[in-house]
Amino acid sequence: MLSADYSVIDNLLIPEYASWNIRFASNEIVIAYRPESAYSSIFREDNWPDILLKDDVIIGRADPMPIPAIPHSIRRQAG
Repeated sequence: MLSADYSVIDNLLIPEYASWNIRFASNEIVIAYRPESAYSSIFREDNWPDILLKDDVIIGRADPMPIPAIPHSIRRQAG
C-alpha cells in the first residue's frame, strides 16, 4: 500500500493490516504570498515550482514541531 500521508498507515492500518511503514512524505503544504509579492500576478498551480526556484524569491519554512518561544525556519535568501 502506498499513501501520500504516512500517518494514514500508522493510524489506520498498523497493526491489524500492516506491520511496518516507511515515512517518505506527508500531504500538507501551504504556499503563502501577499498581493505585492514578486510574481503574485502570474502565480498559478501549474507554474509555482518555476517561480519558487527563481533566484530573487525568498522561501521560508516553519518547523511544524517547534520548541516553544524559539522561532524555527529555513530561508533561502535572494542572491
